[in-house]
Amino acid sequence: MIALFDVDYREDKAHAAAVIIENWQSEDPFRIYTKIIDNIEAYQPGEFYKRELPCLVSLISLFEEKISVLVVDSYVWVKSKKGLGGYLYDHFQGKYPVVGVAKSRFADNDENCVELLRGESNNPLFISAIGTDLIDAKDNVAKMTGEFRMPAMLKLVDRLSKEWDR
Repeated sequence: MIALFDVDYREDKAHAAAVIIENWQSEDPFRIYTKIIDNIEAYQPGEFYKRELPCLVSLISLFEEKISVLVVDSYVWVKSKKGLGGYLYDHFQGKYPVVGVAKSRFADNDENCVELLRGESNNPLFISAIGTDLIDAKDNVAKMTGEFRMPAMLKLVDRLSKEWDR
């Protein structure tokens, strides 16, 4: 099972969503989890993980499934420093490999990330990973269903994170 995450923010609250899929080619979610988290950290430039990591950890505590990989809408590495995915990996002491799928380029971050073009888009996704091979991570994201740049299950978790009344 693979867990895909996204979080939406409003003032001092967050709405975290996770879509659990059985494998990289899953066309439908196996299970969906959402949770509103109160009193989150304010955004601090360069320390995004301090805001989002507690949301993901709180959501993971709800899981009943045995998860093999975590996928975050962020970077695992930002240049040679840990990004959200790296901190998530460390939090669970390497129990879960983490794959980062970012939509925007982070300047000078080519060493720990690869570009992936999907569909007919000329705009790549930026894949990073820890606990698993980077090229394998890229190939797995490439195999995900959906004909557009963003895989269908990642689009779903993004949409679910924004549905606060769910």
